[in-house]
Amino acid sequence: MKLLIANARIIDPHSSHHKKRLDLLIVDGHIQDIGKNLKSRAERLEGKDLHVSPGWIDMHAHFCDPGEEYKEDLKSGLAAARAGGFTSVVTMPSTTPVVGNKSSLEYIRTKSQGTGVKVYPAATISKQGQGKELAEMIDLADSGARLFTDDKRPVTDSGLMSRALLYAKNTPSTVCSFPMDVHLRGKGKMHEGAVSTRLGITGIPDIAESTLLKRDIDLLRYTDSRLHVSGVSTSQGVKLIKAAKREGLNITAEVHLSHLLWTDDKLLDYDTNYKLDPPLRAETHRKALIKAVADGTIDCISSDHRPHDVEHKKREFGLAADGIALIEHVYPLYQTYLADKLPLERFVEALTDGPCRVLGLTAARVEKGKRAILTVFSPSLSSASTPSATKAYNTPCIHPETKGLVVQTIR
Repeated sequence: MKLLIANARIIDPHSSHHKKRLDLLIVDGHIQDIGKNLKSRAERLEGKDLHVSPGWIDMHAHFCDPGEEYKEDLKSGLAAARAGGFTSVVTMPSTTPVVGNKSSLEYIRTKSQGTGVKVYPAATISKQGQGKELAEMIDLADSGARLFTDDKRPVTDSGLMSRALLYAKNTPSTVCSFPMDVHLRGKGKMHEGAVSTRLGITGIPDIAESTLLKRDIDLLRYTDSRLHVSGVSTSQGVKLIKAAKREGLNITAEVHLSHLLWTDDKLLDYDTNYKLDPPLRAETHRKALIKAVADGTIDCISSDHRPHDVEHKKREFGLAADGIALIEHVYPLYQTYLADKLPLERFVEALTDGPCRVLGLTAARVEKGKRAILTVFSPSLSSASTPSATKAYNTPCIHPETKGLVVQTIR
């Protein structure tokens, strides 16, 4: 394959070409040359205001395969990921059955071949994701699992979490925590605050996050292991992570894009598309999260793509399933609503270098001679008319005035 990407602005803070507008010549999967006005008979990719960066990685996606393929399957989910600019995806293990053995890891890897997207299947921390017995972590790590998580089922057993962190020390893999104290959460359906009071809906207090996060940081300190925190949603959580990093603990953190975009005000009309886990919080928390991404306290931005069909989402608020399907729309939502608050370089780093640190991968680079793992996008074009690849019902509305288009991925 020969491809010439013409007059593209390179966004890679670790590249010698960062912020320069140049041509890139791709030959047989590698960047053969970078420069101005390159001459080649290769196929040309050109367009208005093209940008190119290392390929993006989504740290948190649900593709419901196996078990709930009517919501999403690997084929449709990975097509949506590619349309969203992602060259790699970490899939969550909360399928039916869960990803908790070698054969389930192999099923996902085999079925995802030839899609143009590299899949890193996460495996469960506990058997069946039930939080009672430790999964066969060594065997799973040997089989290629780079992340262990029970997804949205917090590990409430401190002894189990401690053992998981100790086991992970003997592997290249990382334990991932979802900090949500289920007892403090109770029957809460949204953030506890002025909006929940107004709507008469039981709220989830912000200390439900900080209480369990404190425990996990204490366990990390005790075991001297590695910990990744998924779904940070509160200012208190940000402070705890910042302090742990200053202490020198080996901790990384991730925020779901939704929590950078929206607040619990989105629920004033009981719109179940914005009923999420963790819940959308108040504006003070959203601002703290944006600042934490900008200053590097939070390493990664993820889509938390959680597809549902109409029967599970268009229901009475308290009965509706949690989640929103965002993987196709991460970039246009950023470009339209966050670009003036979060620099493009940090957005790209949170989709590239940040995930690579968590997964123990060598980050792709936009440099001559490097393998071509790239995302090409334009801030000036719109994706509003682009057909959707996901099966999901619960996708956000993309308006004609929405800016930002993923042009192509290369892997």
